Amino acid sequence: MRSILIVLLLATPAFSQGFYAIGEGLCWRPYSGDFQNYYNSGLKTDHDWDAGVRAGVGFQHLLGFDVSWTYTWFDTDAVRTQNAPINAYTSYGDLDYQVHDFQVGRVYCLHPCFQLEPFAGFRWGQIDYSRRDTEITPNSFGVMNAHSFTDSYGLRLGAKGKLCLLGQLSLFGHGAVTGSFATTENRGTGWDVTDNHENHAVDAAAGLSWQCGFLEVASGYEWNWWADSIQRSSATSQPDYADLLLEGAFLRMTGRY
Repeated sequence: MRSILIVLLLATPAFSQGFYAIGEGLCWRPYSGDFQNYYNSGLKTDHDWDAGVRAGVGFQHLLGFDVSWTYTWFDTDAVRTQNAPINAYTSYGDLDYQVHDFQVGRVYCLHPCFQLEPFAGFRWGQIDYSRRDTEITPNSFGVMNAHSFTDSYGLRLGAKGKLCLLGQLSLFGHGAVTGSFATTENRGTGWDVTDNHENHAVDAAAGLSWQCGFLEVASGYEWNWWADSIQRSSATSQPDYADLLLEGAFLRMTGRY
């Protein structure tokens, strides 16, 4: 262990000290086991690709320490209808996703072409999901409304890597795990329950970046998985949760000063 620490300390060069700002455009698509009609499980509320944003600021010390805050916002809705020979079904789902990440890391140059940055931080995420399912039969009309709001916060640990390629191009990636505590407000037709529970999240990304002076442009693929984040619409007095997966592409611009 002592040898590893010595190698990392010797591998840390002097960095340019300064502030930086991040702006990202997101194109994601969400998946969940609860994206289905309450009356007819064969009708899936599959969401289409939708846009989101991420913004952040940070500061890098000349010794390689990196402190940053980022905010991610994504909102999407979907409507699906199925007309059976006798019955008709409609589902509407709306997802609002907001996440704050505060983290501290340190960059190590393990090779002239490779950098590694382990980091630790705090994640605060809010997942707000509403749905409305209907069933129309010759003799009845059924409506089921459900709303779950999960407020989750906990510690996040991970690492970033960057491999320099030809010219100013680089290959980068990151992965992190969050262990968190959550409070979920569950409301719907016939129930209103607030539940405290544990959940966790895993996120990862990979892509290519191009450096030009104080400006860096990066693009790639991102994957975010949250366990036990949405209450299933079939639950009443006893909450039953479904996982949420958001994945898609991002385009990032970073400016340094």
